[in-house]
Amino acid sequence: YNRDVLYLLIDCHLDAKNASEDEKAVIKLVEMQPANYPKLLDLIRIYLNSADLDSAARILSMSSEYLLAAGQGEECKRWIGEILERDAKHLAGLRLLVRHAAWIKEEAAYAHALDLLAKAAFERHAVEDERFALAHLTILRPHEAQLRERLAEINAEFGFEDAVVDAELIKAQFEVETVAADVSVVEPVAEETVP
Repeated sequence: YNRDVLYLLIDCHLDAKNASEDEKAVIKLVEMQPANYPKLLDLIRIYLNSADLDSAARILSMSSEYLLAAGQGEECKRWIGEILERDAKHLAGLRLLVRHAAWIKEEAAYAHALDLLAKAAFERHAVEDERFALAHLTILRPHEAQLRERLAEINAEFGFEDAVVDAELIKAQFEVETVAADVSVVEPVAEETVP
């Protein structure tokens, strides 16, 4: 398809609320021209209106990179919020919240999102998500023994290795970069006056 035909097709699917066909056309369009990613947001709205949170989160996951790279972090967070308003323990929505917090480099928001993900994953028996969240939290909060204990319990029960993430990489993600400027002061030289 060429771009104009895809636009027409997408608009027809949007009008007909045919999300699955629209999704195929929108993805093809964005693959051809990434600048058309806002069409993905229309698709998210259709999925949210039909209470299909899994599909909304899947499409938001695709479009989040475009949103964040374009400096639209608040818009991305608003979409994540809409998913989590409908289901506060939606795992894909919480993973997106973690991704957003990591992108904006806010350690407190990142830790909070990981905490929400760990609790929801525990309740929903999603071991991989819980393990991911706990592995990161144990680095951010090394003194909280219950986090380490739960991670060790998961690793022992399911036969996982201890090291899940690189601690130094996680810590470096939130360190403030400081650039030392080499400043030298040049004092004016007094001119000698001749009488």
